[in-house]
Amino acid sequence: MTFCVERHVNLLAMADKFIEAAMQLPDGERAELAAILTDSLGDGCSRQEVEAAWIAEVRRRRDAVVNGGPTRPVAELFAHLRSKYTN
Repeated sequence: MTFCVERHVNLLAMADKFIEAAMQLPDGERAELAAILTDSLGDGCSRQEVEAAWIAEVRRRRDAVVNGGPTRPVAELFAHLRSKYTN
């Protein structure tokens, strides 16, 4: 067997082991892995597009506050986040 063919066979065996291990992950972790792999395929969202989307979101939020939209005291917001994401 040539080096290239042998290497390819080894990579396929490693991929099979990886897939087998990945299938044993809990649903949430498997979904996260799937998202990472899907993003690696190049879904059309360039870094510039992501940055532009965030800029648009920041402007939307700023405009909502400037125009009298609802706000929350920062202490209340942090208390809410702590209760939601701890334990």
